[in-house]
Amino acid sequence: MKISSTRLISYAISISIEEASTELIRCGKQGNILSAKFLPKGLISFGGGGLIFNDQNLITMASKGFTIPKIFPFLFNLKDAIASLKTLLQIKKILTGNELSEEKVRIALRSAIGATSVFANFDSNYSDFFTEMRDEVIEFKIEGTEFSFYLCFSDSKKWELRNTSCKNSTALLVFSDLFSAYETVSGKFDHLADPALGRVKLHGNIPLLEKIGYISRRVHKVVPSII
Repeated sequence: MKISSTRLISYAISISIEEASTELIRCGKQGNILSAKFLPKGLISFGGGGLIFNDQNLITMASKGFTIPKIFPFLFNLKDAIASLKTLLQIKKILTGNELSEEKVRIALRSAIGATSVFANFDSNYSDFFTEMRDEVIEFKIEGTEFSFYLCFSDSKKWELRNTSCKNSTALLVFSDLFSAYETVSGKFDHLADPALGRVKLHGNIPLLEKIGYISRRVHKVVPSII
């Protein structure tokens, strides 16, 4: 699969939404997995195909929280479209809420790493970052919770997010608490001070974690988010 540079941001947003819905379900909430699918003519569908946006509307939704989907697919797949829209609105409600809950941080963190994986996979600026990678698995955790997920370098030479890993982690990133994790996805992570102060602990393949961290900071600057 190839993603043109003109659609990189919209694809990153779509994968962040897909990963947010995955974590929403893992938190025990009801909803649809909003699997993202790239379509011709600058369109992206979510879920079963009833919820479709063009690239610009998707970018607007990411920055403002909502936009109008394509009407005809919505009406022709009404049941799926309504279920997917409810999931999307539930994610928005959690992420824009004032409470720093565990589910809010989990969804925000997984969403952010989802967008980062897109840039790691498809942005030509980072094509040389992972040329020598083999069987790399990064585990993300938050102390005081049972939450974890994995960013795995697959056999297809692409980064993929997974709930579990069939291989041992080669790198581990542990946030000291919910606040530190949320500060990171909000763009307030200090990659020099925070590890020194114990707000985040890095283990294993540190250069790999630094590369992913560098890309994630770039993504936060260029990809719109309601967080």
